[in-house]
Amino acid sequence: MTKTITCSYCGASDTILCKQPHGYAGVTPADKKMAFNGQTLYHDICKTCGTVVRSFVNDPKKL
Repeated sequence: MTKTITCSYCGASDTILCKQPHGYAGVTPADKKMAFNGQTLYHDICKTCGTVVRSFVNDPKKL
């Protein structure tokens, strides 16, 4: 089942999934001094106005 995402800024529901490779902007726990296994950060971005509607990692259990 695909969930429809609605932009809270402009109300459009046309989004695109983008990612930030973990080498550039990976997500790691804040309490870790050195972490080499960060998670890739994904964004659902509104194609109408460019607002980042949602940011997430695929497997939060690995954090």
